[in-house]
Amino acid sequence: MALQHVKDDRWRVRVYVGTDPVTGKQRVASRSFRATGPRDAAKHAAEVETALRRHLNETAVDHSTIAGLLDDWMAVKRRKLSPTTIYGYELRVAKIVAQFGRMPAEQLTGRQIDDWYGKLLAKGTSDAEVVAIHRVLRAA
Repeated sequence: MALQHVKDDRWRVRVYVGTDPVTGKQRVASRSFRATGPRDAAKHAAEVETALRRHLNETAVDHSTIAGLLDDWMAVKRRKLSPTTIYGYELRVAKIVAQFGRMPAEQLTGRQIDDWYGKLLAKGTSDAEVVAIHRVLRAA
């Protein structure tokens, strides 16, 4: 953890959370807060660090799940594609993760995917959007 004085009564806590497996870069999470001085900042920093680490543990992606697979795939795509394309992919990835995110990748069956596509169509999702979602899932 690193405590940094930003300006006036603003402070920042940075937590180093390991290395990104895709890029190899150090991953850092940070949160800013207000404090009246160095002692007050040090006191609040411990609380902020605990909350930040708790949040990181709750949102950690298991890379053997569908969400992890899609997360890894998007990390590669973000380096190569335009922001507009990435935006479209992220919308479709969010739909896939909402449906299958925590499921281990090896347990996902074609039948489950087909049933989900049927539900999407029944809810009014266009055929073109279902095909686009399928392309993202297939590519990942």
